[in-house]
Amino acid sequence: MKKLKVFGVVLLSVMFSVSCKGKNQEGKPQKEISVSDVEPVVDTSTQNVIELFDLVNMFIPDKNDDYTNLRWSTGANKNSPINWKTNGIDYFETYYFREGAVCITINGESLECLDKYVEPCEWNLKLIGNKGGYSSFHLDITHFEVNASMTIEEMFSNENIESKLIKECDEASYGHRYYSIKFKNKREFWMHQTWSCGSGGCHIYLDFFLNKYDFETDECD
Repeated sequence: MKKLKVFGVVLLSVMFSVSCKGKNQEGKPQKEISVSDVEPVVDTSTQNVIELFDLVNMFIPDKNDDYTNLRWSTGANKNSPINWKTNGIDYFETYYFREGAVCITINGESLECLDKYVEPCEWNLKLIGNKGGYSSFHLDITHFEVNASMTIEEMFSNENIESKLIKECDEASYGHRYYSIKFKNKREFWMHQTWSCGSGGCHIYLDFFLNKYDFETDECD
């Protein structure tokens, strides 16, 4: 099976990018507040946000699960923090996919976006596979303040995980890192981190692979 080429969606406007719309516990839209009343760090207690570790963990199969492809319905329950854009699944050239957006915290902190109000920014999410289910997934965001070159230890600093850096090639303004990763009670999986920074902000792309034969490290060759 050839590696699926995934291309991150670059946000057209960084500071005015789409942000998450929170709800209170009763499911009603939360009260809007003036930008002047907002503290420097956004209060995400009533927002539909999820920690990066928890999101990745959601899409990784259990260690005793030997399926090659996982259900497309993963993460699509009624209380999911993911704002799915695709109805069911869609098809492009050689693969099926499902797209959404999600507000992510990393070690409890989220990036801020200014829409009408200051709110946590949305990351792009894409599941990729065949008609039977997904076998890889992708996350990306563009922002002026994102630490695009963060290491896996920085991404999951509060979690007990096993990881191995397989290969890296970093330059001053861009780079690639390839990891094998193991979460507790989960199957081993692989991640390709791509990052770049320029006048439009920093971009971070995280590609996760459930099957080793889909994982290639050719960007560093």
